[in-house]
Amino acid sequence: MLGVLYTPLTLFSQNELDALRFSQTQPLGTAFSSGVGGAVGAIGSDMSSYAVNPASLALYRKSEFNFTLGGGQAIANSTYLGTEISDQRYLFNLSNLSYVSTELMYDRGKEPDNDLVSYSLAFQLNRNTNFHNKTLYQGRNTKSSFLDMIWEKAIGYYEEELFDREFMAYETFLLNNDPVGSDDWYITLKDEERDLKQTGEIESSGGVYNFNVGGAFNYGNKLLLGASLKYNVLRFNEVNSYREFNNAYLEGFESMRFVTDLQTRGQGWGVNFGALYRFSDMFRAGFSFVSPVYFNITDKYKYQMSSTFNPNSTNLPPDLQDLNYTIVLPEPQQSIYGGVIDRYEYDYTLRTPARTTLSAAYLNPEFGLVSIDVERVDYSRMNMTSKVFTDDFTDVNFAIKQDFRRVANVRVGFELLQDDFRWRGGMGFYQTPYSENFEAFSSVTTQFLLSGGFGIRKPNYAIDLGLMQLRNSDVVYPYITDDPVYPSSRVDRRLRHILFTASVSFLF
Repeated sequence: MLGVLYTPLTLFSQNELDALRFSQTQPLGTAFSSGVGGAVGAIGSDMSSYAVNPASLALYRKSEFNFTLGGGQAIANSTYLGTEISDQRYLFNLSNLSYVSTELMYDRGKEPDNDLVSYSLAFQLNRNTNFHNKTLYQGRNTKSSFLDMIWEKAIGYYEEELFDREFMAYETFLLNNDPVGSDDWYITLKDEERDLKQTGEIESSGGVYNFNVGGAFNYGNKLLLGASLKYNVLRFNEVNSYREFNNAYLEGFESMRFVTDLQTRGQGWGVNFGALYRFSDMFRAGFSFVSPVYFNITDKYKYQMSSTFNPNSTNLPPDLQDLNYTIVLPEPQQSIYGGVIDRYEYDYTLRTPARTTLSAAYLNPEFGLVSIDVERVDYSRMNMTSKVFTDDFTDVNFAIKQDFRRVANVRVGFELLQDDFRWRGGMGFYQTPYSENFEAFSSVTTQFLLSGGFGIRKPNYAIDLGLMQLRNSDVVYPYITDDPVYPSSRVDRRLRHILFTASVSFLF
């Protein structure tokens, strides 16, 4: 999936980045599709082709059952404040499970030339998005702090008016006012001689599965038409953990930690229409349309904030000094600790953008095939709405229109024949969905896909293996302050997939 700009330490609120995350897809599915770079819209006789263009289902000549298992590795190399660090995460899942029922029509023992030749029905479980990732960043900062953002957001508010994150900082003695009840705030970290070790970790998991049922018709072995109904299931989990360690111990403040834990669950419906035309036995081209998916989504999120202070320091906040006088610390304990947890739940809806794909393929029974897909997606057409009458997504939807754009994604692939063996390769280019209005436009790159694979084809069964790597870069903002000295981490990502497909075909 293309790089998404993370601001993990802001409070969870549904925004344009969430809309993008849940609207993007990846060329997963079967090992065949993975091997040819996802350029399968006009090839047919493969269930990933059906997922792109349901008309390709009409190219089946037999009924078939197949399943695909997938594994992979997500690698993230980050550079933060001059420090480079790498982390990775492994994954394993069911990528595709499909059944196709095909009925051939005969007239006096022959297929009709200008009438219905065949029709097929399909049932499919397909994984089209993967959220597994892990990012680690770390560096030394002498200019800014997460607490600067806390202080800026608290200015002008009284204690009882503080927002959730700022109130948590107040409860853990990171944000203080004097006298009590004033709207004049200060943080426990002084501006002079700052020396902070900052560490962050972002770990995510989940994906989007679609369950679909569809059918296709073959007219005269020329025109193929198909459609499918899709029920999409969204699962996303993300834990963002951020820490600051103060190397200037004379201030009393030693460290703080802020953790955000998000669980997102959603369901949505969509439809897919497609047409293919066989100009000859060797050349075919087609068009498909994937409707927007209307998701109903529930976010459940939890915040944790904690802090530690040196109880022997003379620079403790007044409230913490009073607390220190009234408690007896166990002998081994060298710090005063404060912690607080908040939990929230929120329901909203998301409309993803529609997709159109133009596909073409050249197939030679002695050589193999070459195929290309060009997919158009307009991410500025995403839309979010609240299920709470008093909430308004006007600002978010305006940001969507300003920050995102229409893109063209290109996938090309080939297959070489050698008796029963198939050798495959492919590549893909996915344009960044961000417009030039987006602040970090130049940091979020086009995603590049490179793939390969092989297969064994027999009359009644097939075995395929596909390998795929996706590369892109994005940027992580641990926090954002009014002063433009806040840091960011550039992250170079690689997502490697290996898929194995086994298929059994038969005639009734």
